[in-house]
Amino acid sequence: MNIESKKPFITDTELQVLALVNKGLSSKEIAQILYYRPHSIENMLTRHSPKDRKRPGLFARLGVSDRKEAVKRARELGLLKD
Repeated sequence: MNIESKKPFITDTELQVLALVNKGLSSKEIAQILYYRPHSIENMLTRHSPKDRKRPGLFARLGVSDRKEAVKRARELGLLKD
């Protein structure tokens, strides 16, 4: 099985959040840029998507437990560029 088949479904907004996490921004800073509430950004990362509460958060879909691991995994999957 190649790495392409292991890529989780990630929305454009979630990719934007990952890119901003990669830049070292806080949830509050990301929320201001993307016009979300900081709590929504945290939920998107750790719990569930704000628009679809049945879908697990980015950390779960990437199989990680924190921001640093999420960025590393996203790079491995080709979702983020260095």
